[in-house]
Amino acid sequence: GPDPDHPRPVLLWAYDPAAFNGKGRAAIAIGNPDTAHNVAVVVPGTNSSVQKGWLYDGHNDAVNLYDQALRADRTRSTAVLAWMGYDAPDLDPATLREVGTPWLARQGGGLLAADVNGLAVTHDGPVPAHVTVIGHSYGATTVADAFANSGMHADDAVLIGCPGTDLAHSAADLRLRGGRLYVGAASTDAISWIGESGSAAPNALNALLGGPFGPWAGLGPDPAHDGFGSVRFRAEVAGSPSAVPWFDDHSHYYD
Repeated sequence: GPDPDHPRPVLLWAYDPAAFNGKGRAAIAIGNPDTAHNVAVVVPGTNSSVQKGWLYDGHNDAVNLYDQALRADRTRSTAVLAWMGYDAPDLDPATLREVGTPWLARQGGGLLAADVNGLAVTHDGPVPAHVTVIGHSYGATTVADAFANSGMHADDAVLIGCPGTDLAHSAADLRLRGGRLYVGAASTDAISWIGESGSAAPNALNALLGGPFGPWAGLGPDPAHDGFGSVRFRAEVAGSPSAVPWFDDHSHYYD
């Protein structure tokens, strides 16, 4: 639970329950992003939405990050934004092509860039906040597109369990403000392997399945590769029962 001497102040940062055909759009800040020294924006992946409870239903990604940031440095204030601000793809047979193609990531990247760039406009501190944008799964593709395609400005980026960076072919394509791109990819996370072979393997699988992803499949380069220019950090799943890739280990990065 939270430290009683250091409570978690919460602000509603964005809210539109009718967005995306009722799936909803919302962002909740823990801490005050207008005054914090450090601001982190957390972007979730496939099958996430306000309607499906990403902001409350046991998804403590932003809460865990806020608590650990506070524990790491109590001298500098931190705000963490749980950003459910885009139309993430669903694991629904009728919309399966959205999972394997980057179109929702590119649209979401534009929304994310506008919101993140707005942080600099509303910040009240004597110096700008240090902004880090963190994407998990399809949210990592969305973060990469926000930087490479929509002009998002931030100091650091973190991609975890990333299935591909779409339009970003190296860390330099993110055009970070002096910071670095950090990548976490568990060796047993099957989703993080999708981008490893480029477009050939996804397209072959797409053809084998009868083309459910439409005429083009795949989410682009794997940022965990040595040549991408990212900083890899250890992200293995503690207590994983498997030594081979499987899907459950994709969901434990924030534990």
